[in-house]
Amino acid sequence: MTIQQASISVGLPASTIRYYEKEGILPSARRDAGGRRIYSSEDIERMIPVSCLSATGMSLKDMRAYLRPQDGQPDDLYARLHLDLIENQKKALAKQKQLLRVRMRYLQIKTQYWKAREAGDEATAEKLSQEASRLVIRMQG
Repeated sequence: MTIQQASISVGLPASTIRYYEKEGILPSARRDAGGRRIYSSEDIERMIPVSCLSATGMSLKDMRAYLRPQDGQPDDLYARLHLDLIENQKKALAKQKQLLRVRMRYLQIKTQYWKAREAGDEATAEKLSQEASRLVIRMQG
């Protein structure tokens, strides 16, 4: 399978696959006689969890830790490491979700603000402007 086919199969851009190989997240691909990367079904199976972790926005450092082999580590410690990594990523995504809500609210307020301005309702526009300013402070904090 070519890198383009692998890319489509696992949902990662070819450039990301190459980068993950360079960074050691994925093993280096075998090459054909022309030097082009070729991927087996086993390679694709290894890429799927990486694609899923990548889709969550997990850092390379955390992906490396998550994908590290057990290497004799006790099951409970190995499980705890994975649980901690997943919980930390869930917390990071929850923060992003909250920030997106605030940003969406900001856009809603700005829409109302411009509609008020368009209608000549300066008092409402001023109130909305103040609310938008409070949200900007919230987004920065």
